[in-house]
Amino acid sequence: MHQSSPPKLLYKKRLQQWHIRLALGATVLILLQSLSGAFLSVGKDLQQSLFPHRWTVIAMPTKPDLNAILQQLHAEANRKQIKIAKLYLETDPQLAWQAHMNNGEQWNLNPYTGKITDRFRTGSDLYSIVLQLHRWLLLNKEPARSWARHLTSLVASVVILQISIGFFLGLTPRKSALKRIKLKPHKTLTGAVAQWHLMLGVYAAPLLILIAVCGIGFNWPVIGTLLEWSTASTIERPAKHRPISVGGIQQWPLALKNAQHALPQGQLHRIYFPQQDNQPLRLRYQMPGEFHPYSYVWLDGGSGKLLDLYDASAAPLATRLWNFKYSFHTGNFYGLSVRLAWLLLSLLPSFFTLSGLWLWWMKRKKLRLKKRTR
Repeated sequence: MHQSSPPKLLYKKRLQQWHIRLALGATVLILLQSLSGAFLSVGKDLQQSLFPHRWTVIAMPTKPDLNAILQQLHAEANRKQIKIAKLYLETDPQLAWQAHMNNGEQWNLNPYTGKITDRFRTGSDLYSIVLQLHRWLLLNKEPARSWARHLTSLVASVVILQISIGFFLGLTPRKSALKRIKLKPHKTLTGAVAQWHLMLGVYAAPLLILIAVCGIGFNWPVIGTLLEWSTASTIERPAKHRPISVGGIQQWPLALKNAQHALPQGQLHRIYFPQQDNQPLRLRYQMPGEFHPYSYVWLDGGSGKLLDLYDASAAPLATRLWNFKYSFHTGNFYGLSVRLAWLLLSLLPSFFTLSGLWLWWMKRKKLRLKKRTR
């Protein structure tokens, strides 16, 4: 007489089946997101090492003269009959600054001399290409780009689901869970792979889930809504704030001086130049306590007058957590050691997918051999 499996075992078996099906269906996309994310965690360092003449400069004892640099940059832009869209300032004295022009070019320049060291199309460098692959699957035009963003978030959701299922399976039954997640020698490769698959999955699950949730937050507003609900505070979005004033950039030296007086403790990271006379000059600062520059100053570039400012370091809890999601997702906080740890974490979804499929295939192969020998 056939005896049915207990409900708990049947439930676990079904979870295992879905674990394999999801891995089979999303293998390519998970590998793509995992490997590109791993590269991005150290991509800028790698790019600077591979192409030092494009991205690095010889540091000098004196600080860069921003006014002189902007004067030279504007003169060159006027000669080419184009406008500067934005300027990225680097805090590392050995890195070139990047000027993005309104014709789609990027100019890398030496912040000490103002000399332009390289010119190329924005987004054509190695790091930017991998970034576009990670975020939009290299699709740059709408509506394909929006669909790509939804797809990458869906893949991140599958990763969260897979990690959660694996975590549950790894700790079930609870009586023997501690024994299974302890490192011990195995006589076979299959046993060793299974051990590492389970052990790394259990220990890395919380961080991997948080990294994936942060990535989803860039595309799906529901993550922000949940954060606001859980913290009982509101996410402030100052970047959408657009003060209107007759501007231009005739008085940008005075405007820069007024901006620094407005946020004296801030470190200037980016300058967004007005492309029309009714647009303000916008400066982006990083205040003490911020992991990424989210503080802003808006100025009338025609008169140098301060229009508005936003100090993100004094923002509500939801805003500060929301702003931290980029740094946490990329591992860009507390230096190189964290980024190297994030490199390894980013590779884990690839390892889990490939090792899980390999273990599944070996199990099927073993079952086929048993049937043949009967």
